[in-house]
Formats: sequence, C-alpha cells, structure tokens
Amino acid sequence: MSDVLATTRQRVLYEAREILKNEFIAFDTETTGLGLEQDDEIIQWAVCDQEGQVLGSGYVKPTVSISEGAFAVHGISIEQLANASTFAEAWPTIRDLFAGQTVVIYNAGFDLGMLWSTAHVYGIEVPYDAIQTICAMHLCSVLW
Repeated sequence: MSDVLATTRQRVLYEAREILKNEFIAFDTETTGLGLEQDDEIIQWAVCDQEGQVLGSGYVKPTVSISEGAFAVHGISIEQLANASTFAEAWPTIRDLFAGQTVVIYNAGFDLGMLWSTAHVYGIEVPYDAIQTICAMHLCSVLW
C-alpha cells in the first residue's frame, strides 16, 4: 500500500470518527427519475438520526411522471402518490429537521440536486450554503 493511500485512508477514517462523535442526521430520497432529466423531482424523503430513528419522512406528489427506470429501483407508482403532500407542504418539515444539523447523505450530489430541482418547481429557494452536508459515498469510495 502506498504512503499516499495509507495517509488518505487515515484521513477518511479520522473524519468518519469525528462525524460519529458529533450529532448528525441522515437524509435520503426517492425520485421520479435517475437524475438524467432536469425536471426529476423527489417523491419520497426520510431523515433519521445517527441511531437510525426516523425523525421525519413522507411521500411527495410530483408534477411530472415517474420514469420506468426509477420505478424499477423504488417501486413507487404515481397512483400511490395521488393523496401525498406537495413538496411545498413537505419543505418546512425538511427545512426544520436540517436546521443547524450536519446532514450525512449517500451520494449527496444526487439528493441535493433533487432537493434544489424540486424546490425550484415550487419557487422555493434553498440557499446552497444553508445545508451542511457530508457525502458518505465520497468517504466510502476512498476506503475501497
């Protein structure tokens, strides 16, 4: 193992230990697409604490259809979302859960992109610097 790789792994492990020492929440979404279309939206979200307790979750009624590829991944149909809240209705809860928290997300670029994309549909501005995130996928990729 090279010294650079060993040093990088040590840094990542140190960072992971620091994350675990402090409080954080985890955020995950399911979406109408696989991130290939600009109009993809969040259709399900969840926030958990570091112990795995669900702090909030919900379905979101999208303004666009669900792609076959996304349906194959999550199995959520448009019919299941007929009575779901809109993102505008769900956003205050999500925003409040994020407030002052470090948010750990696996593939943060995707989920944050979907968050901003969905918020944009409703004219909701989510400042880029308002959410302190850590991408778990990035940390894991360095270790493997």
